Amino acid sequence: MPRGRASRGRAGRGLPGVPRPAHRDPRRPLAEDPELVAHARTAYEHIAVALDGRGRRQWPGDPFAAVLTAQAAATVLVSASTTWQPDHDPTAFLDLVERRFVLVRLTLGR
Repeated sequence: MPRGRASRGRAGRGLPGVPRPAHRDPRRPLAEDPELVAHARTAYEHIAVALDGRGRRQWPGDPFAAVLTAQAAATVLVSASTTWQPDHDPTAFLDLVERRFVLVRLTLGR
């Protein structure tokens, strides 16, 4: 048997007498896991950069409108993510985002 296969097999079984770590519940609230909070923050930062770039392209001569547009879109995503619960259907998250964008469009008139 190739050496790598034996190593992977042993790693999958763990060491005798050493308890295996408990599996994490993926539905655990984000606030309870600092690692997940860090991942969420990093994802939000990437989204904010993309939204900022889009706002600047959409409103090249108006920095205020560009920032307002980017921040409104970011607010929509944050409010949807804080409202949606992990045990809900994932498509419900998309519905929340869509409903919030409609509200922002109605409010901003664009």
